[in-house]
Amino acid sequence: MKKSLRASYTVEAAILMPIVLCIIAVLLQMGIHMYQQVRKEFGNKDCICQTKAVETVQRLRLAGDVWEEIGWK
Repeated sequence: MKKSLRASYTVEAAILMPIVLCIIAVLLQMGIHMYQQVRKEFGNKDCICQTKAVETVQRLRLAGDVWEEIGWK
């Protein structure tokens, strides 16, 4: 004669929850690390991306004049 046993979900949850929590912790750690890298890289953008606006505008005007002289505009 077969006896049916009823099990609760607490046993499965007790096994799976630590695994799930560890995976979440690893993903959060990776995300925080990536965020810190991006923040560090963009913290230096001011010293890298300094442009000279007047010279840029003059070069663009000169390029526009050249395009008009060639007749491509």
